[in-house]
Amino acid sequence: MVNVEQNLKRLKQLRVAILVTMFLSFGVFTTVLIYRSYLHQTKTLRSSKLEYLSAIVKTLALQIDANEHDQIVGAFLANNGHERLSEFKAYKQLFNKIEEKNNLHSSVYTLCKLKNSTSLHFVLNSGKDHFTGNPYNAPEFLLDNYELGGVFGPYTDDHGTWLSAFEPFFREDGSVAGIVQADIKLNKFQAEINDNILKKSINALWQFLVLMVVLIILTYYSGKYVRKAQNGLAELSLFLRKRNRELVDARTTIEAKNNELQLLNSTLEHKVGTRTQQLNAKNKELEALMYHASHRMKSPVVNIQGILQLDANAEAADLHDYLRYISRENNKQVRLLDYLSLSVNIEYLSSYQFVDLAELIRNVVQKIQPDEGIQFSLNDLLKKPLKTSSELLSIIVECVLENAFHFAKQADQPKVSVILRWHNEKFEIEITDNGQGMGNDILCRVFDMFYVGSNYSKGNGLGLYIAKKAVEKLNGEIEIKSKEEQGTTVLLSFNEIG
Repeated sequence: MVNVEQNLKRLKQLRVAILVTMFLSFGVFTTVLIYRSYLHQTKTLRSSKLEYLSAIVKTLALQIDANEHDQIVGAFLANNGHERLSEFKAYKQLFNKIEEKNNLHSSVYTLCKLKNSTSLHFVLNSGKDHFTGNPYNAPEFLLDNYELGGVFGPYTDDHGTWLSAFEPFFREDGSVAGIVQADIKLNKFQAEINDNILKKSINALWQFLVLMVVLIILTYYSGKYVRKAQNGLAELSLFLRKRNRELVDARTTIEAKNNELQLLNSTLEHKVGTRTQQLNAKNKELEALMYHASHRMKSPVVNIQGILQLDANAEAADLHDYLRYISRENNKQVRLLDYLSLSVNIEYLSSYQFVDLAELIRNVVQKIQPDEGIQFSLNDLLKKPLKTSSELLSIIVECVLENAFHFAKQADQPKVSVILRWHNEKFEIEITDNGQGMGNDILCRVFDMFYVGSNYSKGNGLGLYIAKKAVEKLNGEIEIKSKEEQGTTVLLSFNEIG
């Protein structure tokens, strides 16, 4: 009897030991499982966040116009009120929308290398404050991949620890105008993981308690059922983890698609607004053109009508003078119509080919046929054909050279010179005459439609207006320097089409 009681006692102790061992083992197993889930979730969510940031900056980089960005940088460097530029305000609004819709809680911004500086500086950013011109302490990974883009993190600076993504945007010549970057704080990212793990831990704890009750009952009746329950628990755990991963992936996909649609909608709204502004500007320009053209075209017609009303019995010499006057007025009318046609059709001239600029200028000079007394010189430092628009360049050079030859005639020894050269990776055309020159009051209006700044001028005030439109069509620059009684220099600069 004593031996039986001892054996029963030992059996009870053995059962208790087995139960305690199973309890501890299951606790350790659950802890390890939660920890491994924590590591996995950290890695998965970090990768997902970096991909999400990368999608934002890549999409945003496509919306940034490098020329507008350079214009903002130029206005800042010139201390010329960059914050008042419409482009700066539009990008500010766009960046604020991106930050708000994507719940980033940190600025989206652009960085670029300012002139004579190798470090990065802020240009555009979301939020109320403006960081334009502030230096940025860039990590080595960003500097090494400035022209490629990428994701990196976590990294730590004076403001915290971050996950970041950046993407370059390019000018038409292929050079990097800057990068757009978006960040998320690691503590926010870590809080999401902790919340997720806490929910899983509570869920696992309840499962643990229920399963322990089941295990106690099963252990009490049969060890076989305990082993069976353990196998079922393992299968259930795997199934739950698999389902959880599927749900997380599905939710991430849905959120990404939703963000893409919101970003696309914002982009379309911005493009529609931009196109509407451009259309309104074109309509105003066309109205002004029609208004001035109707007055300019009326003058030659009235003059010709006056001649026709003169006495039909006029002498032959007078009739010859009348006809010559009518011919001159008619030529003015034809010239005006040619310029009006150019001003309307210039937007549709966009064919590009290799052009010998020196030969093009010689052909324009031959077409103009300047007075023989004008000394003309051409210095070609390019020495090779360039890929550009022959039609647009011919229009530009003809408009500028006509003025140069006309006003040079006033000089005692009239001269007109043309220099072709490379400068700062652009090709330049410099046209200089030693005519009467212009004062600042005239110089500031030379590109206005139908503006004639001198009584000596024989033109209709459209030449330099059309030249400037053609230069803008080629994304070039035109600059005029002039002093009274010292002559005028017109500098044209363009990028070669790649």
